[in-house]
Amino acid sequence: DLLKTYSSSSSEDNPSSGAETLFQNAFSNKNVTAYVTLEPCCHYGQTPPCALTFVKAGVDRVVVGYRDPNPKVDGGGVS
Repeated sequence: DLLKTYSSSSSEDNPSSGAETLFQNAFSNKNVTAYVTLEPCCHYGQTPPCALTFVKAGVDRVVVGYRDPNPKVDGGGVS
C-alpha cells in the first residue's frame, strides 16, 4: 500500500495536515518506510515534531532526501 501526503511550511490553512493524514492512516503493519524530501523536524514550533509523528504512527524507517540545515534540526531528525 502507498500513502501519499503533502505538507508545506507555507501552508496557512493547516501546517500539520501531512501529520494528521499519517495519524489517520496509522500503520499496524511492520516494515513501514517513509520517504521524505527534507529531514523531519525534531523541535516544537507551530506543530509537534515531525520525527515524533513518524514514531507514534509506527513508521520503522525514514529515507531522507536532504538533511535539514536549520540549526534547530541539523541531524536531530534522523538520530
